[in-house]
Amino acid sequence: MVTASKDKTARLWDAQSGQLLQTFSEEQSDSGYQYFDVNATFSPDGKSVATVLKYATVRMWNVQSNLLLQTLSGHQERLVHAAFSPDGLKVVTTSYGTAHLWNAQSKQSDRISCRHRGRGYDQKQLSHTAFSPNGQTVVTAYWDGVICLLDAQSGKLLQLERHQGPVEHIAFSPDGKTMVTVYQDGIARMWNVQSGQFLHKLEGHQGSVKHATFSHDGKQPLDKKIIGS
Repeated sequence: MVTASKDKTARLWDAQSGQLLQTFSEEQSDSGYQYFDVNATFSPDGKSVATVLKYATVRMWNVQSNLLLQTLSGHQERLVHAAFSPDGLKVVTTSYGTAHLWNAQSKQSDRISCRHRGRGYDQKQLSHTAFSPNGQTVVTAYWDGVICLLDAQSGKLLQLERHQGPVEHIAFSPDGKTMVTVYQDGIARMWNVQSGQFLHKLEGHQGSVKHATFSHDGKQPLDKKIIGS
């Protein structure tokens, strides 16, 4: 497993023994910004780790050798998240208002995929990003309710929807045809990915819904396929 900390390190651990295996670190001499998000994620094949340990930089590391494979830089604002596509060939990096699509092997940025300008700095903050199960679509969501659906190959904006209230989390169904979004109003909403059509609400929580997920087999009735918390 991998953990990330604001001490500008990501640490690789043996999940069974708790032994520290590797440490991936940024230069401590870089004073930079005091406020930044940290993130670390494995590639699908488990051979590399992408880390967000610095204000606007993503680094990719070899898990076995601890060698730095490449640096992805190009964002001008606070970096929030990095995620691999299911086949490991693409990486999406997201910051306040922008998302970049990268070739994971050549470190070339394919496209600035979605540039969103909210009315205030906090309003254009990206809250969540995800690839569809087939890797063909990237979705990015923002605190002001904007959701962007993008073509993962070209970076072309397929659809932009604006909803009321901050989006907390997004999840795709296993077949990639349906998407659930959850909000601070305690309601989860179901959408048709291809058309963008709203399907229905899932109501019942008394507080803000922070997370939702589909069952892996997709065989359960719809109202039992979503878990909110």
